Amino acid sequence: MLAVMSVSVYSQTPTATLSGSVRDSSGAGVPNAKVTLTNSATGVSRAIDADDRGRYSLTNVDPGTYQLRAEHEGFKAAVEEGVLLTVGGATALDVTLQVGSVHDVITVTTTEPLIETTTANVSTQVAEQTIESLPVLGRNFVDFAKLSSGVAPGRENVGGGAFKEPDTGVGQAAAPRLSFAAQPELNTMILVDGANNVQTFTGLPRITPSQEAAREFRVLNSTYDSEYGRASAGFVNIVTKSGTNDLHGSVYFFGMNQALNEPYPLNPGDPRLQQNQYGATLGGPVKKDKTFFFANYEGQRRAQTNQYSTVVLSNIAAISATKANLGLTPENLGLLHTNDYDGFLGKIDHRFTANNSVSVRYNMLHSIADGFLGGNGRGSPAPSTARNNTVNDQTVMVGDTAIVKPWLVNEIRVSWSRRTFDFPSAFNDPDLEVPNLLLTGKSTSDVDYYRENMTQVTDNVSYLVGAHQFTFGGEFERFLDRYQWNLFFPARILFSNFSCFLAQEPACANSFGASASGAPFNNGLPVPVQFWTPILQGSAGYPIVTVTHPSAGRNVFSSNVPPAWLPNTFGDIDHNGYGFFAQDQWKASSRLTLTYGLRYDAESYPSQFVPKEPYNGVQPRVGLALAITDRTVLRAGFGLFDGPLVSSIGQDFATSQWLGEGPLPNANTL
Repeated sequence: MLAVMSVSVYSQTPTATLSGSVRDSSGAGVPNAKVTLTNSATGVSRAIDADDRGRYSLTNVDPGTYQLRAEHEGFKAAVEEGVLLTVGGATALDVTLQVGSVHDVITVTTTEPLIETTTANVSTQVAEQTIESLPVLGRNFVDFAKLSSGVAPGRENVGGGAFKEPDTGVGQAAAPRLSFAAQPELNTMILVDGANNVQTFTGLPRITPSQEAAREFRVLNSTYDSEYGRASAGFVNIVTKSGTNDLHGSVYFFGMNQALNEPYPLNPGDPRLQQNQYGATLGGPVKKDKTFFFANYEGQRRAQTNQYSTVVLSNIAAISATKANLGLTPENLGLLHTNDYDGFLGKIDHRFTANNSVSVRYNMLHSIADGFLGGNGRGSPAPSTARNNTVNDQTVMVGDTAIVKPWLVNEIRVSWSRRTFDFPSAFNDPDLEVPNLLLTGKSTSDVDYYRENMTQVTDNVSYLVGAHQFTFGGEFERFLDRYQWNLFFPARILFSNFSCFLAQEPACANSFGASASGAPFNNGLPVPVQFWTPILQGSAGYPIVTVTHPSAGRNVFSSNVPPAWLPNTFGDIDHNGYGFFAQDQWKASSRLTLTYGLRYDAESYPSQFVPKEPYNGVQPRVGLALAITDRTVLRAGFGLFDGPLVSSIGQDFATSQWLGEGPLPNANTL
C-alpha cells in the first residue's frame, strides 16, 4: 500500500460506498453473513462476508440501482430491492435476518434515504431524472449546480485582463463558471468520471458531457476528506452514462427562434435569435453481463444579433466618422454572433473477470464562435471589438477497478486531453477607448491563442479493517502549455472623455502624452505636431507609439504585430502536479463516523514564475458526522487547503518576455 502513496493532486473517485450491518431480530450482529450486491441494469455483482460483528462495507461501487442480498445458515435470505447508490455518496443500509430456511427469501423495496448519515461533507446529488426534466437555457446541465446553496455564477472575467477566458460558447461549448462560497471560480474543480476536467492555463473547465450523456453528478459545497485536493471551494463530480443489458436510444431536438420571442430593444434593425440543438444517444450490450457500450452525438447551430448599449446605438455614425478619419473599419451593427459545434462521446465498459472491470471513454468537441464582442466589461463594446473563436477539445480516459480481495480494492485511471483555444480579432483595428464608457477595435486584454496537453495518472487503494476504511491515493499530472498574446498591438489609444473622441481634438489626445516628470511617452522620439496626435497609454516599460494624422501620409495600423515583436508574443509554460493523501474513515459507533487524514499538494513551475523556495504543502483534515436521529445529522470539520496556481502565472510570463532586460524595438518599426 505504501508503494501507491506516490503523487496526487486530486484523487477523487467517481464511485459510491455502501456499508451497514447484518443483524438478527434481536438486533445482534450476524457474524460472517454473506452480502451480495448486484447491479439491476448490468447484472454485475460483488460479494463480501460481514465481519464477526456483522458489519460490511463495499467501496468503489459504480453509481446505479442495485439489489442487496444478505444470507446466513439458519436464517431466511433478505433481499433489498431498489438500493440507489450515487456518485461520491456514502449510503448506510442495515439488513435484518429472520430465523428460518436459507432457501426462503424476504424481499423489501428500499426507499432512498433523505440524508447521508456517515459523511462530514455537505453536498447535493443531481440525479438523471432531474437532469432530464428541469429546463436549462442552452442545456448545459452543470447549471443545475447553481441550485445548491452557496453556489453562484463566477465573475473572474469581469473587468478583463490577459488570460481571462471569455464566455464565447453556448450549450455544451460553454465553460461552466461556478463560484462556491464567494471564492473565485478558479478554485472550483470539475471532474468527469473521476478525471480532472479543468485546464490550468486560464483555470476554467474544459468541455463537459452533453446533457443527454450525463448520468448524474454531485456538487460538494464543503468537504473535509483528504482525498479532495487542489481546490478548497467546491467540487462538481460528473458521471457519464454507460450501456446496460437492454438496448436504449434517443433522438432529440431543441429550438429557439426570434419569431417566438418579443424583440429586444438593444438589438438594432431586425433582431435574430436562432438556435437549433440536436443529437442522438444509443447504448446497450455488446455481450450481456460482460461488455457494454454507450455513444452520444450532439450538434448546435446558433446565430444571434449582438446587443449594444445606447452609447453605441445613439452615436454609431459619429464613432464611424472618427474611425474613418484614421482609415479604419467602419462599425457594422448587423454583425452576428454565431456559435456552431459538433460533439461526440463514446464509452465502452468491459468486465474481464468477476473482480476486474475496465472503462474506456473518448469525447471531443469542435466549436466555432464568430462575432463575439470583446472588451470584458471595461466599457460598451462596438462591433469592431469582435473576435472569432475556434475550440478543439478532446479527452481519452481508461479506468480499471480491481477487487484484489473483498476488503482490498484498487482503482487506477489514466487520461490524456488536449484543448486548443484560438481567439483572433476579427478586424485588428487599434483600440480606441474612452475608459469605462466606449471600446472600439481590438481588445487588449484577451489571450489570442493557447493549447494545453495534459496527462494524468492516478491510483487509489481502499482497505477495510473492522470499523475502519483506509484510503490511500497517488497521482501525477503533466501539463504542456503553449500560448500567444499579442500584447497591445496594433495600438491602444485612450481619450479623456467622449467629447474628445468625437471632436478629435489634439489637446484632449495630448493629455495622455506626458509622464509624471513631464517627458513625453514616445521612447525618446520627438512628438509630431499634427492635427490629431493621440498617444498610446504609457507606464514604465510599456511600448509607446505616437500616432500621426493620416494627412501625414502614413498608416501606422497596417500591421497587427510587427515582425520585431512577434517572437515575444509566444510562450510556453510546462509544469507538473504532485502529491498524495492518506485517510481513515472510522465508524466509531452506529451513529458516529470520524474521518481524518493528511494530504500533500505541490506544483513544479519554472523558476521564472515561482521562486524555488521551501514549501510546506501538508494539509491536515478532520471531519465528523453524528446521526442524532434518522433525520438529523450534525456535521463538523476542519482542514487546511492549497489552491492552484493559475491565470496570473501566464500573464507574468508574457510581461517578462517583453519587459525584460535589453532595449525595446525601435518605435519607428511599430
